Amino acid sequence: MQKGFTLVEILVSVALFSLVMVVALGALLTLSTATRKATSINTAVDTLGAAVESMTRTMRTGLNYDCGLASVVTSPVPVNCASLGATAIAFHAVDGSRVSYCLGTTANVCNAAGTVLLRNVSAGAQANAWVPLTTPEIKITNLRFYVEGACSAGGISGCTPDTVQPKVIILLSGTYQVTTNQTTEFHIQTTVTQRLYDQ
Repeated sequence: MQKGFTLVEILVSVALFSLVMVVALGALLTLSTATRKATSINTAVDTLGAAVESMTRTMRTGLNYDCGLASVVTSPVPVNCASLGATAIAFHAVDGSRVSYCLGTTANVCNAAGTVLLRNVSAGAQANAWVPLTTPEIKITNLRFYVEGACSAGGISGCTPDTVQPKVIILLSGTYQVTTNQTTEFHIQTTVTQRLYDQ
């Protein structure tokens, strides 16, 4: 009697092996897609985190917070905007330059309907170009700056002196692109208090 496998046994084993391979390949593809999404999310979160950290670090050592689109093109005058907030803010940095942040368009123009966080640093009368701090994958849908305590006891015209240490509350929300047809929302709130004690 000859030993070996029958044709039926070989066909069954090949079918079982094929089934296992299809399941394993599906799991591998799913894992690969999940890894790609996680990498994309991490990159977007890191970029957004770096932009917010850079903005708050510069703002913390600043002076004369002035919010509103008009403030980004003129010299900052300390003004509170605690109730309505604004989509732009300007202030004097520790080195004396004027720093401005605003919500803007991909053409690097301040616009309340924009989707990009922009920064401008100017020394004296010469202003540098607006620079985007966020990548195109990040779409900002809401950016608000709320300023309290900017009106110091220095007697600035049109500014009622207060006894509150200047602080800026920043609300930032939007979406970032995970895949071509999937987005994820983000919401950030942070508070920046002026380091220099002005009371």
